[in-house]
Amino acid sequence: MPVDYMLRPDSELTVRKLRTALGDKGLKTALVDLNDVNLDIAGEVALGFKKKEAGDQEVIEIPYTEATMLTLASYFEVPVPFLKREGATMQQVVFDTILARSKGEVLFEFTDDRLVEIRAPHLEKIDPRRVLDVAARVVGDDAHVISGWRESGEYRFDVVVRDGADFGIGGDPKVNDITKGGLRFGQNTKQRLAPWVQPFYYRLVCTNGMEVPNEGLKVSFKGNTVAQVLQELELAARRAFEEVEHQIEAFYDLRNKKVKDAEQMVLRLAREQRISPRATTDLVERLPALMEDPSDASFFDVVNAITNYANLPDLLDRPDRQRIYELAGGSIVAEHAERCPRCMGQLV
Repeated sequence: MPVDYMLRPDSELTVRKLRTALGDKGLKTALVDLNDVNLDIAGEVALGFKKKEAGDQEVIEIPYTEATMLTLASYFEVPVPFLKREGATMQQVVFDTILARSKGEVLFEFTDDRLVEIRAPHLEKIDPRRVLDVAARVVGDDAHVISGWRESGEYRFDVVVRDGADFGIGGDPKVNDITKGGLRFGQNTKQRLAPWVQPFYYRLVCTNGMEVPNEGLKVSFKGNTVAQVLQELELAARRAFEEVEHQIEAFYDLRNKKVKDAEQMVLRLAREQRISPRATTDLVERLPALMEDPSDASFFDVVNAITNYANLPDLLDRPDRQRIYELAGGSIVAEHAERCPRCMGQLV
């Protein structure tokens, strides 16, 4: 029977275009005493604060948009679903209560129309565009960005080689089944963690993304300057990218590794990756639609069934949930590539 993949929307982003999209766009910074911050949601005066640099006591006001609300919620650790559910009146009460007991100085990053970030004054910041520069040097400035997102406390983007590249590509060209290799970059900016990188693959025929975990690529912020952190990130990215063609080969070699029971394999992986019972049931029910012959399934089929679940329309705007399935499938490839350097060993 024919397979029935869920396909994700195409992206026309490149590393170059994403860098432009993340431009400053009027970004400003102000040192602010939390005691001098006022909020008036109902009166639409919005967020007001005093700028303290060099004795300057200028009062600045910016609109209370949803983006501003999300930034405040992220910094003060207020659950966003609660704020959205309760509306403006409760948001006013919650933030008034928090601001009344908050002390000390913070840095506000803002534009004329929203609050972008709040952070401690001593914390160094890595501009995401500098991480994109690393991606450009390793994968290419014209490399394809499959997806990219940014919120007040985190950002992430997935980049693969451009169309027509003569490197970082593999698969089975005879049947037009191609997988592009690349990298996934991200950073938790809320906790001021170092940026990270992992191998990332994109199978074109089913628009499946897959992250192959590699614990040896960790980047440290400890004792390092921003320049040193970025240098360490680039070294990790180059190590990861050197392996992409081998790992794509390992991925396709999984077609030769049969599974006794595809359903049981999915159930095992779901337990290991802590996939919810509801999603596990849904995954198992979708297996017949994703395999030409479920009774003759391979590890390759199982990987694709799991990673294709990340294309579920409800998950396309929930990157953390998507990543669960992309990692679950990628973990099989990582294990296989490690066990058989020439892709000739047996997966157990």
